[in-house]
Amino acid sequence: MMRGEPRTVRAGVFRLLMVVAGAVVALVGVYALSAWVVHRWPGGETLRYPWEAMRAFLIGGEDPYHRLALLYGWSQRDGFAVAPQPYPFPMALVLFAPLALLKDFAVARIWAMWGSVLAMVAVVALAARSLRWRLGGSGAVVLGAFALTGYFAVVALRRADVAVLVLLLLMVALAALLDGRDDLAGVALALALIKPGVALYPALFLLLWSASRRRWRLWRGFWGGMTVMLVLAFWLLPSWGLEMAFVLWRFKAAASPRLALVHAVPGVGRQVGWLLIAVVAVAVLTEWAASWGQSAYQAAWTTALTVVGSLLIGGRVVPADQVLLLLPLLWVWAYWSSRWKTYGRLAAALTLAVFWVLPWLFWGGRLFSASGVCASVGMCFFEPLVVWVLLYTVRWWASRAPVVLSPEALLE
Repeated sequence: MMRGEPRTVRAGVFRLLMVVAGAVVALVGVYALSAWVVHRWPGGETLRYPWEAMRAFLIGGEDPYHRLALLYGWSQRDGFAVAPQPYPFPMALVLFAPLALLKDFAVARIWAMWGSVLAMVAVVALAARSLRWRLGGSGAVVLGAFALTGYFAVVALRRADVAVLVLLLLMVALAALLDGRDDLAGVALALALIKPGVALYPALFLLLWSASRRRWRLWRGFWGGMTVMLVLAFWLLPSWGLEMAFVLWRFKAAASPRLALVHAVPGVGRQVGWLLIAVVAVAVLTEWAASWGQSAYQAAWTTALTVVGSLLIGGRVVPADQVLLLLPLLWVWAYWSSRWKTYGRLAAALTLAVFWVLPWLFWGGRLFSASGVCASVGMCFFEPLVVWVLLYTVRWWASRAPVVLSPEALLE
């Protein structure tokens, strides 16, 4: 036994070195791919706008919202072109300032894309860990490939859109919540409000739910992080609230699912859009009430449903925001694979293929066109509505236990 120990140690060290070498090669490869994409498809206006505005503030002392207003005309490509997003200054100061310190925008975009790819991989890993989902090697590869090459993922990654960061922050919040780290969950929710159109309702629900469970540490983390960001923001730019309100008023024509309906069917689109908002809002509020005082797993499922609802009725929702649907899809696929075994894995593989193939088939040509990706009725509603229905197929399981039960729960 003693003679075999050095060989075992050497084998373990060799495996560790191979893992480290593979990780380094993967990171370098992702960086090289990001550099190639930036060279092949210059642009990235969704990142350029906040980068230039924040850099003008940090280096030149200019009002970032004034600079953002000047950049607004650049976005007028077509009826649904993505306008500059007026991000809240407290969160933007934390999340965009490091990139704004880079002098060359191409370099900043490469680093942002590199970080976005790592964020997507982290989302899959966090979901598997939080739900105790035994993916296996092939399952992890397939999910990772889908997370990085799905149509809306490519839309977001190519632009280094902040929606990827919001997805990661929401997943961190849920993972921390299920792990009992409520302070971390609160800070993540505060940072996720960089994009309130899609993150406000999930954050509001989790704050209310935590109050029903008397988990006040989530409030402490949220308001602690928010206070630090607000104090820093008002110290550096006291007028940021008024400036942002003016920019929001000026950028009223931002894309949203309701506006897509109005443009597609001018006669009844407005009425149908408001009806959709009412129906989705009632359904989401009903689930909020049902989750009051319930387990963290039910709160996580309701948060996933709220994310889908935000994409259907939220303001200033753009195609890249659909990358957030990865969060509820991971919840669905995890419970299917665990509870339905072979049939569940087959259903997960089938829906994964559908969500990968159909968007590329119908809208793939727009991704590399001169006009860029613009919202359409199908793009706004197809995947969110299907995911909404799929979430209800796992509601009973997801509201009661993780994917794999602990031995104590199995005995009960």
